[in-house]
Amino acid sequence: MVEKQVHLPISDSGQFAIDGHTLWVAAFDQGILGVDTRDGQVVDRWNLDKILGGGPGGQDSGRGVTVGDGSVWVSRDVGSGEVVRLDPATGRVQRVFADLHGGYINLAYGDGVVWTTDNAGMNRIDPRANSVRHVDLPGVWNVAAGGGYGWASDDAKGVVYKVDQSGRPLDGVAGLPNLQEPRSANCLAEGGRPFLVLLGGIGRLGHRGVAALSVTYSM
Repeated sequence: MVEKQVHLPISDSGQFAIDGHTLWVAAFDQGILGVDTRDGQVVDRWNLDKILGGGPGGQDSGRGVTVGDGSVWVSRDVGSGEVVRLDPATGRVQRVFADLHGGYINLAYGDGVVWTTDNAGMNRIDPRANSVRHVDLPGVWNVAAGGGYGWASDDAKGVVYKVDQSGRPLDGVAGLPNLQEPRSANCLAEGGRPFLVLLGGIGRLGHRGVAALSVTYSM
């Protein structure tokens, strides 16, 4: 049941994230929006091209967003990829992770770590050490954090990879059964347990291994 609709003054958006009563939206070249979910009012709007300078990111400047470790994290299509850490109260830039060489567009936070993905692979950002570790997983797109791991799905292969805190992909790979063209639409975590959102259903991933369980389809 839909409890509420929030109408945003934008034409398109990338990722979004919820933190308390604030909905954070990455709205490409229209900036990063903070929206009060109670009344739908825009309470913050930041243009990172203007804030950071150094050349506009263009139409895909603000691609992904997540919230964690007391900050808002935004991915930008600038150079070879950039993730910016922002103070949610002021919009002040706290840190810029630049020249990521891919694997940066989609963001997820969990267990004290920011995980980022796109078709060029995956990155693990440690907010405390301000370090980045690249994970060689070409072809992944969606990302989630849960159960102490990073999770990334490869839509074309219909698999999900489980990555430990050292940035090492584990051996287990989950195939998505009973699809003529196996493909995962999204990957998310709820209560520390990763879930797959499929093109027609939802499947829970086992905590110890990477087995797709109780997958239902409404084709």
